[in-house]
Amino acid sequence: MFEIPIYTYKVENWVHKKSLLLELCYDANFYLDKKTNVYTDYGKNDDYKYNVSEILQSDISRFHEDIDLNSVYVTDLWFQKYNLDQFHAIHNHGALGYSSILFLKYDKNVHKPTRFVSPFMNPKGETDTYVPDVDEGTIIFFPSMVNHYTIPNKTKKTRIILSLNIKEYVAKKEN
Repeated sequence: MFEIPIYTYKVENWVHKKSLLLELCYDANFYLDKKTNVYTDYGKNDDYKYNVSEILQSDISRFHEDIDLNSVYVTDLWFQKYNLDQFHAIHNHGALGYSSILFLKYDKNVHKPTRFVSPFMNPKGETDTYVPDVDEGTIIFFPSMVNHYTIPNKTKKTRIILSLNIKEYVAKKEN
């Protein structure tokens, strides 16, 4: 009856794109967000927003074609670093559009993926959680309104993700 669409891709030409993205990441203006308890550069990335969009253009286009929207654009993007014991509490990215998570520096043997929470209960009255099977270089697109979170990083190995918010261009109607 109702489904939550999620689109998972392996980023094309990953080794090259990872190198370019990490270069931008290491130059980013990170700060410890007291609300989320992770290092992020959210709101401080005007210098590289266009570059990231260009690097991931073919991957964003693949998603855009699969969801059959007229035209999409990146509204926000940011890096996040998770060091030992850092996590991100349950949250969403608003009521409209899609969000994505690119697992940029991610060791499947020690890191855990983002977890998604169903917006409605199952027939037993329980809330379901979806944990995707991801590798480094996986990018996931999902409706921005879906709650999600990470569990604490239990290794000294830093986990880095890149998040994007994407919306559809809507043409203004002429009067």
